[in-house]
Amino acid sequence: MRRWIAPLMVVLAGCGGGSGSADSPQSLPTATPVVAPSPTPRGELPRADSLGFVFTSFGFDYPTSAPDACPQGWNLSPREQQVQTGVLPPDDCQDPEANVDPDFLTLGTPAVIEGFDLDGIASARNAPVGSECAHDDFTGPSGEPGIDYQLWRAIGCIRGFQEGGIVQNVQDDAVVDGSMTILVELRGVDDRVNDDEVEVQVFASADLPPIGSDQQVLPYGTLNVHPDARFHSEVATGRLVDGVLTAGPIDILLRLNIQIVKSELPLRDAWVKVRLLPDGAASGQIHGYWPVEAAYEVFGRQAGYAGADALAYTCTGLYAALKSHADGDYDPASGTCGSLSAIYQFTAQPAFVVK
Repeated sequence: MRRWIAPLMVVLAGCGGGSGSADSPQSLPTATPVVAPSPTPRGELPRADSLGFVFTSFGFDYPTSAPDACPQGWNLSPREQQVQTGVLPPDDCQDPEANVDPDFLTLGTPAVIEGFDLDGIASARNAPVGSECAHDDFTGPSGEPGIDYQLWRAIGCIRGFQEGGIVQNVQDDAVVDGSMTILVELRGVDDRVNDDEVEVQVFASADLPPIGSDQQVLPYGTLNVHPDARFHSEVATGRLVDGVLTAGPIDILLRLNIQIVKSELPLRDAWVKVRLLPDGAASGQIHGYWPVEAAYEVFGRQAGYAGADALAYTCTGLYAALKSHADGDYDPASGTCGSLSAIYQFTAQPAFVVK
């Protein structure tokens, strides 16, 4: 494996794609986490009625699709295209509109996923409603229409983004090795099962979560929120129903500082779902709009040609897919959208969140 693959992959998270095996991208060795004590608190300690958590995994959520969700196969990497055509596509990752990839494949088939109807419309590409960009929504587990997840339609036929692949593994590593530590705090919790008014806030942190000898995040560590207030989300108020908190919308900004990629992950008008588990841990989702240019900054400009080759896509094809499937931030003047609905899933251990 070439030496650039390891630093490149520590940034990514999620899906599937073109002609070839879904196992083609190489897997990276699992890094051994550093066993570290909790950082020294430097701010206000948690309130008695608060519940704090540190993420132990974080990545794109995966819809349930038919086995032939990408009936034309997977997207091809530049070098795979060279094998087929004899021509190596140019490195256009810094200027993705310099070329076109007419063979780039996106996900057009139905799928089922838990999520939110962010725009309040059960959208269909052939029948757009009002001020929206035409797109096909997914369906919820109980048959509910209108689940927005256009990012998956853009990247759903890329092999490197598939469940269990390079992107998911590296992203999970990043949230536990200090590269992308994420905290969530619930406040005003009087009842962990049913509570009519609970506040939730999401934070980035510069701290390394405490890791045990089994290489898993330890519960009840103490972690400081990031000193830069830009990485403190707005506060949303929601309800706990049967142990599940739903709250939003809020704007969230997460920090990416993962080897070769130093960027940010903004999610606009996001909804947060937190399931409180019997053992004190939590799981859930963050569902919001990721601006097209911010998404391409990570997977295109910063991951670069090496990333496209490892995960199996072309930068010009990826950029065009992100733009064509965008469904948020509608601009009436141009009739186009500037962001894509995205669903992230997470697991978390209880932690003391210090602000």
